[in-house]
Amino acid sequence: MTDNSDFSKKLKDIHVIVNVSARHVHLSKEDFESLFGIGKSLTKDFDLIQPGEFAAKERLTIAGQKGSIENVRILGPFRNKSQVEISLTDGRNLGIENLEVRISGDLDNTPSIVLIGKKGNIILENGVIAAKRHIHCSLKDAEKLNLKNGQLIWVRFEGEREGVLGGFVTRASGNSVLELHIDTDEANALGVKSGIYGLIADREEYFDNENSFQKDIVETPHLITELFLKKIKKKGMKIKLDKSCILTPMAKDFLKNNPEILRK
Repeated sequence: MTDNSDFSKKLKDIHVIVNVSARHVHLSKEDFESLFGIGKSLTKDFDLIQPGEFAAKERLTIAGQKGSIENVRILGPFRNKSQVEISLTDGRNLGIENLEVRISGDLDNTPSIVLIGKKGNIILENGVIAAKRHIHCSLKDAEKLNLKNGQLIWVRFEGEREGVLGGFVTRASGNSVLELHIDTDEANALGVKSGIYGLIADREEYFDNENSFQKDIVETPHLITELFLKKIKKKGMKIKLDKSCILTPMAKDFLKNNPEILRK
């Protein structure tokens, strides 16, 4: 088990830029030529934050059983396998059955969809996902933040619809730039727009750290979940809250029903 004693200090007040990832498509060169013509290639419109990635001028239509969506952005460069990333709302509107939230690139047993370009159309046998929320960072940033590739973190979003989201997957590689990605459903729920900053609250591994439960009075983490409180109650311990603590909705309900674990 990792020692997280200094974790909150490392992540406290770490703000990361947020970009809302609208529906888009990644294409293989072969599929692109089937849609736009032999010998054609992507035309860069503008660069994205992540090094080497860009939005292309070419757009296409995606179609499912119940409808279609036009002018869907293509992102470059080409990939080995084509992939369509949409929101769960898009999936319902298109009639895409069994749409799952997955990490980009995890395409086995995913739904099919029709892609329509200027010169042709293809049936993508699989490759449709709702992208799992994630944080990009370089290996150097990951080391500074004491994060590992694949690790999950919590992020706080401020504003009129303030909230905390867990389950951000850490995607640490090469010279990636520190950046949070959420989809349009998540952004709308929080009232978030691209360019704002999210506050890294804690990482989920913290709540499984037995070192946090060695004292009669628990040193509280920055973000408190129902799971954390259940462990405190199970061990017959108490917790002292301060104004900086963030409680998830389920944690608040748990405290209402179990006030004896609070230290006055």
